Amino acid sequence: MENSPSSNGKILTTLLLFCILVSIGVHGYLTSHYYPLQYGFATGDAVCNVNEAFNCDAVAASTYSTFFSIPLSVWGLATNFMLFVSVLVFWLGLSEKRELWGRISVYLSTLTLGASLVMATLSLTQLSVYCLFCILLYILSIAIFGLAAKLIGFPQIKDIQSDLAGFFGSQKALASSF
Repeated sequence: MENSPSSNGKILTTLLLFCILVSIGVHGYLTSHYYPLQYGFATGDAVCNVNEAFNCDAVAASTYSTFFSIPLSVWGLATNFMLFVSVLVFWLGLSEKRELWGRISVYLSTLTLGASLVMATLSLTQLSVYCLFCILLYILSIAIFGLAAKLIGFPQIKDIQSDLAGFFGSQKALASSF
């Protein structure tokens, strides 16, 4: 794990934070489009409704657009916001447990990559329509994961075990991370 920000590290971190912010923006747009569409208040087509094959409205109306009745875009928005904060805490050294925050960043980027792979697979195999913004999010999740892994590195098995025990063994885990 990198201990002091180098010039290359600053560039990678800036690029990582930029990609996360773009991802937050796209998730925000998809969320703002989802609710009016679901509740009949949509006034027009989505920006990414290009044709029958590329139609965000059709994807948003599918059964795959929610998880526990919450739009996937809201899950992505929340996860990427937490990822943004964890990268900032790591990069700026805002915690005595800097390495933990780096690992949290890698865990969250891995989660977003995994979710993107699942959604891309569902889109390719179960839906006959695609969302251009979703495809952009798949690409961003790959970039975010790659940048986080390059900048921070992969946690060691002992760290993963310790982190899991800390996250699930104590309700104070995140509060004590500062």
